[in-house]
Amino acid sequence: MKLKNIPTYRSDIDGLRAVAVLLVIIFHLDKSLLPGGFIGVDIFFVISGYLISLYIFTKIDSNEFSLAEFYRRRVKRIAPAMFTVLIVVLVASQFMLLPLDAKDVASSALWSVFSMTNVYFFLNEDVSYFASSMNEKPLLHYWSLAVEEQFYLLWPVILLLTYKKKAMMTFLLALILLSLFSFLAAQYFYSTDPSFVYYMLPTRSGELMVGAIVALIIKSGYGLKYQYITHLSLSYTGMILIVLSVIVISEDAVFPGIIALLPTVGAALLIFSGQYSENPIAQVLKSSFLVKIGLISYSAYLWHWPLIAFFRYGLFEQTWLSNITLILLTFFLALISYLYIEQPFRYSNQSVGKVFKKLLVYPAICITSIALGALILEGHGIRILSDKYLKLNDSVHIEVKPNYHFKYVCQKSLISISDIKNEACIVGYKSTENKEEIDANIILIGDSNAAHYVGMLGAFAKEQEFAFRNLQINACPPVIGKIDKYVTQQYKKSCQQSLSLLWSHLHQYKTIIMSASWLSYQTKSPKFLIDFYQTVLHLTSLQKQVFIIGKAPIIYSYNRSCFSRSLSFPFVNCYRASKPLHLQIEKINLSLKEFSQQHDLVEYYDANNVLCQNNNCTAYDRRGNPRYYDKSHLSIKGSWNLGKEIINSEGVPYPFNLLKGEELTTKLASSDTMLKD
Repeated sequence: MKLKNIPTYRSDIDGLRAVAVLLVIIFHLDKSLLPGGFIGVDIFFVISGYLISLYIFTKIDSNEFSLAEFYRRRVKRIAPAMFTVLIVVLVASQFMLLPLDAKDVASSALWSVFSMTNVYFFLNEDVSYFASSMNEKPLLHYWSLAVEEQFYLLWPVILLLTYKKKAMMTFLLALILLSLFSFLAAQYFYSTDPSFVYYMLPTRSGELMVGAIVALIIKSGYGLKYQYITHLSLSYTGMILIVLSVIVISEDAVFPGIIALLPTVGAALLIFSGQYSENPIAQVLKSSFLVKIGLISYSAYLWHWPLIAFFRYGLFEQTWLSNITLILLTFFLALISYLYIEQPFRYSNQSVGKVFKKLLVYPAICITSIALGALILEGHGIRILSDKYLKLNDSVHIEVKPNYHFKYVCQKSLISISDIKNEACIVGYKSTENKEEIDANIILIGDSNAAHYVGMLGAFAKEQEFAFRNLQINACPPVIGKIDKYVTQQYKKSCQQSLSLLWSHLHQYKTIIMSASWLSYQTKSPKFLIDFYQTVLHLTSLQKQVFIIGKAPIIYSYNRSCFSRSLSFPFVNCYRASKPLHLQIEKINLSLKEFSQQHDLVEYYDANNVLCQNNNCTAYDRRGNPRYYDKSHLSIKGSWNLGKEIINSEGVPYPFNLLKGEELTTKLASSDTMLKD
């Protein structure tokens, strides 16, 4: 097949846009369907880098490039739809979101006006526990727009100062090196600051420069040297790389980093090969269906996330029907935006000054005013005029805090010597004269799933008159040896360092209470329980008594702010039907229990008979008070109340009723004798 000359319009690129936006939308609706669907954003980056770089290279070569004209085109293309969605989300949040979350939207909107949304979320990611989770923040997706906008501001200036047509090959080599440096920097810095790597331009610019590299190669005419079969092979390779990325890459990967080369190079190969030949992949991308989706992909990207975020914020149950409805609504709004907002402004012939004033300055002033007003009103909006709303909101506010907000719950990502010696970490019976001796005997270790038992154990300790130290490491399994299989890249270094320090100080304790998110670690690797059991046996070989606490139920439908949210979403049912204990939790708890029964100095306990009355698990106690602060963790108040409830019904349960004076010594002595025998 004959190779083509450079076309003025690439419909296959619109098709590639469609692939990118569909990947992102499906991923955001259900991650299990496309674990690596988020790489659609990276495909967008490559496309953007290619298109704007090709435009700039062409204009510079013909001495026609104008910074003012470039920015005029960018403002016309980006600003109208972006500001429209921004205003709609900002106003809607003042009616639909809790005041704290509405303030967050107002703040992120302010940063969005100045193309700094990525910086905002980098600085404020999960900073406020009581704010909504990241997947409920309706402007979160604007981070990628900010990255592109920052690139658009800097890139034309850089090219204008450095690019020379006569030195094209030298410049190409420099681009390749700069791009690789960005990927390598992302890989290197991910372990120390994954948020910076994910959100910020320096570690994302490599993907945009991959597009620029393709643009320069095409501009040079280098691709014309190759026959159709070469371009065909490159197109199939590109598609394979993208498909492989969607399947292999997940949120647990170091991303972006070296692995981000898979989708970015894949997109680059499709753009490059599609430039010259009518290969089968290009023909699919040029199909009417994909091209039409690609044309409205920008608006679809802008609308899809706020719709999903507000839907989740209302605590609605996600089903196939709801997902399909959200997709249809996304593309309906995208089509309206494309026809009546994007297109009219995009092809406007107004001057630079008028474009900047009408499409940038005036909307920015409007949004800034609304956002500042929302912040001044503390996120209440016009609801501040309703005494009824304010009183109801106060009356239904659930006072739950994460365990690590309490000084006596010593849960951290990285522990130090000061944490090991911190007296505030001692919980329980402290009126004894032998406080130090008791403290040296008992410790609770594990991750956040150990920390949420501090209250329950504290109730046991006060009743039984013992004290214990607690020290937990976030997202870190209590095992000796390598933890790579069980921990995400973000926590590997801190986890390994903390465990090494912890194990070196366990010699002073006779009783070690352990709990963790057993199921999640076992899911990551079926070898986890083997490693954990070996750890326990190592401890018992040192004459340590080990108490294992099982996994509490996961209440997937629970949300701590449900009652407050129901003021804006009155049809939401916070008291959802209780459900049986998850089969996998029951299975892993049974394995832990059987292991304890087979080994001396090992005991097992879980409170699931209380948390799941008649095998119906709920996040609330009999009075309707919440026990949990999220779907997987007891609140500290709920934990204390759980302990008191157990004591009232059965007394301090076994084996914790052993943790007092001579009874514990006798138990240990007896077990020591058995081990010696």
